[in-house]
Amino acid sequence: MSPYHQRIQIFFTVWLALAVAGFSTVATAASNAAQTASVRPRVALVLSGGGARGLAHIGVIRELERMRIPVDCVVGTSMGGVVGGVYAAGMPIDEMERATLAIDWTRAFQDRPDRLAMRAQRKKDENGHFALPEFGVRNGEVVSPAGVIYGQNLSEVLNRLTLRAMGTQRFDELPIPFQTVATDIATGHRVTLDSGPLPAALRATMSVPAVMAPVEVDDKLLIDGGLVDNLPVRAGRALCGDVVIAVNLGTPLLAREEIGSAFSVGLQMVNILTEQNVRASLALLGPNDVLVSPVLDALTSGSFDQAQPLFLAGELAVRRVAAQLLGLAVSADDFAQWKARRDRQVDADFPVDEVRIAPMKTVNPQVLLAVVKPHDTNQSANTLMQSTARVFQRGEFERVQLSFAQEDGKNIALLEPKEKSWGPDYLRLGLSLTAQTGERTSFNMVVGHTQTWLNRLGARWQNVLQVGEKNALHSEFLQPLALDSPWFVAPRFLASVEQSPIYFGEAQVARVNRTQTLLALEAGTELGRSGDIRLGLEVGQERYQIDIGPALSGTNWAALRAATARLDFDTLDKAHFPTQGYRTVLDVHHSASALGAKTDYLRTSMDFTAVQTWRQNTFQVQLLYANVDHPDTTATDVVFDLIPLGGFQRLSGYPVNRFRVDQVAFARLGYQRNIAPFMGLTLGGIVSQTYFGASLEAARLQQSYDASTANGLYKSAALFIGADTLLGPTALSLGFGENGQRAVWFSVGVPWTLK
Repeated sequence: MSPYHQRIQIFFTVWLALAVAGFSTVATAASNAAQTASVRPRVALVLSGGGARGLAHIGVIRELERMRIPVDCVVGTSMGGVVGGVYAAGMPIDEMERATLAIDWTRAFQDRPDRLAMRAQRKKDENGHFALPEFGVRNGEVVSPAGVIYGQNLSEVLNRLTLRAMGTQRFDELPIPFQTVATDIATGHRVTLDSGPLPAALRATMSVPAVMAPVEVDDKLLIDGGLVDNLPVRAGRALCGDVVIAVNLGTPLLAREEIGSAFSVGLQMVNILTEQNVRASLALLGPNDVLVSPVLDALTSGSFDQAQPLFLAGELAVRRVAAQLLGLAVSADDFAQWKARRDRQVDADFPVDEVRIAPMKTVNPQVLLAVVKPHDTNQSANTLMQSTARVFQRGEFERVQLSFAQEDGKNIALLEPKEKSWGPDYLRLGLSLTAQTGERTSFNMVVGHTQTWLNRLGARWQNVLQVGEKNALHSEFLQPLALDSPWFVAPRFLASVEQSPIYFGEAQVARVNRTQTLLALEAGTELGRSGDIRLGLEVGQERYQIDIGPALSGTNWAALRAATARLDFDTLDKAHFPTQGYRTVLDVHHSASALGAKTDYLRTSMDFTAVQTWRQNTFQVQLLYANVDHPDTTATDVVFDLIPLGGFQRLSGYPVNRFRVDQVAFARLGYQRNIAPFMGLTLGGIVSQTYFGASLEAARLQQSYDASTANGLYKSAALFIGADTLLGPTALSLGFGENGQRAVWFSVGVPWTLK
């Protein structure tokens, strides 16, 4: 080959090599460019706590979806944990909004069982003047509940919101990986919750100290995570966050004038601790992270009735930082694919193949089996949630936790009834105070001790001590005839000393003391969940003593022998200030010399109350008829067994027990309406609801022992402001009677006496 041809060959060889190298470089660059274009930074959504303010997170999420910004993981605390957990489990944002608006938040943050589902004996306890807090007795010491709220109703809400997480034990296996934060109350340490039943984790992260009881998870007692990490930025970055979108709702401190109770002081301490750890979390945000700060102004941690404004506040907050978020958006097709992978549909009626019930210490599990029916193969998740609610209504549990899992393709329901940690022996306190201008104040203190589940049939022994205007000790042992049977026997004992004013005309001329001891045996049956009927025999004796005033005619002692019958049918939704339902009480007391009684008389009464609410206006109608037939005795021999009348809403213009009559026909038309707490105050949780009301009352009286009081028609009226409080029903009332009769009342509790 000639030198010329050799040079040509070398030239083409070098040129070819350079061309190949060039194309390779271009291809590599193009490939790298394409790869760079397809890689998107992972986004961690971090949601802070804030009570009702947390509903603003829903608006934030909706606006992020409108901007087509996919979220790769979610970390939240307290209410931020709830919203984030439900979203991560796959609930579409439209459904989240609808579900939130449908929640009865007032009921969700209450633990009191539905009164309509209570058994008759529990309703009677509610009707008395026991205060709301219930304590326990263990080894001679008083044990208090760990919180005001144990969260049964809230747990039911969370169960329904998280059905999409059924069978998922690891939260990184949810459609969006998720974590939430709680505080170990024993150590004060931060606890990351990333596995287990999702409802339990969400319930733990929002357990506000001293308000909601701690939740036990993996042998730890957990409370609200806001105490240690209310804005968990570090956790979001560690879980997935190349970029963190942090939503801070703020923790406004109470103004000085708002701090007036132990509850408000404790709340302020929580707010201070929360705000301090939020500042530390904000310092962790980098230049590529985005801080979203909704402007909530007057919307507070308790503004659950302002969901729509909270949604809007979240949306507006995202729009204000939209320029910072644009780089995180993806194409419409890519976002649609991401959303299709995330959103889950669920049917609350999915079948349950097996029900497992955790063991219990005191309560006989057979009573649960009749409700839950674990071997029924036709049950669904929805029916089981309803059954769980019925189990809780029994009153023996602080919480009945229901969770779902999947094993070998089967849907498993796990029912964990948690018996009251302060039971099964209970202590209740109460008082009854009635003060009227110009009259003696009536005051009674009550202590009740109840032992439950004394045997496997569910026997109960209740002892009540009352001190005040009436000093009394009452003891009743109620024994069901079979497990969960409506039939029962109830022996009881009563020892009492009570005082009663004696009026002649408008003047109080005497005060009489009665000392009584009584043994009774009753048998009866419950009438479903609405009441009971009892038949009984009473044996005992009573003595009279004049405390003030002239002696009365007649004997000062009497042997007691009587047959009794009582029907109590009660469908009222509340024992005091009810809004729906009715109650009928029929009572017969026959004192018979044939049984050995000193006096013969027959006392009968019928008391009917009906309540209905229209557009927040509640109307009551009460009708009472009572008669004492004592043909062979003087009225003073049976003065304590005559019909008492007078007092608030029983002829409100007249003193308590101003009238003691042989026969009465009484009618009352009442009205009440919920109003805002007086001057906006709730007294640190002591007052739960306030009312304005009025009543018109009339009574046709017939009596035989007071010649100065005319038989005939008496009319009265009242205006009142009332409240449901931890001490019982409270009312301030102005009563009006005939001929200028006036009475100003203040009452706490109910004028209830032991029988």
